[in-house]
Amino acid sequence: MAQAAMVHHSLKIQSWRLNYSFGTGKNRFCRELYSDGRHLTIRARIEQPQNIKAKIAQIRCIPYEALIAGYKEHASASHDPRPVGEVSYRGADYSAVLFMPADALPLIVPLLTAGKYSFLSIYVAKGGAVDSYSFLDYLGPEPDLAGSWDDV
Repeated sequence: MAQAAMVHHSLKIQSWRLNYSFGTGKNRFCRELYSDGRHLTIRARIEQPQNIKAKIAQIRCIPYEALIAGYKEHASASHDPRPVGEVSYRGADYSAVLFMPADALPLIVPLLTAGKYSFLSIYVAKGGAVDSYSFLDYLGPEPDLAGSWDDV
């Protein structure tokens, strides 16, 4: 199967919040005894592509237990991997939902708190399917490190 062309979306993180809920699992979305909901909501300025009319993006990052360790064991070479999210934009509206392993959330939140992540880089296929995304401290070419192996 041919690889779909990806469009790179660069977003400058402006603010974020962590939402959390807990309760009995007595609703149509939960079959467990208790429900535990947490997700990260990010507000970001759209840097690229410049042909998007919207200026501000609303992104929800949803952790999934099923994506924790061992998810690779369930992947099969005969099946294409599912998208890791979806982007939708029209006019002044831009929204995205990104899925992540549940154990990634406790790693990302402290770095956002410390101001270490400034950008979100998303690779989007035609139709809005997200192929990959990265939280970044900068956006651009790899910086020169303070030292290199050539100096040793």
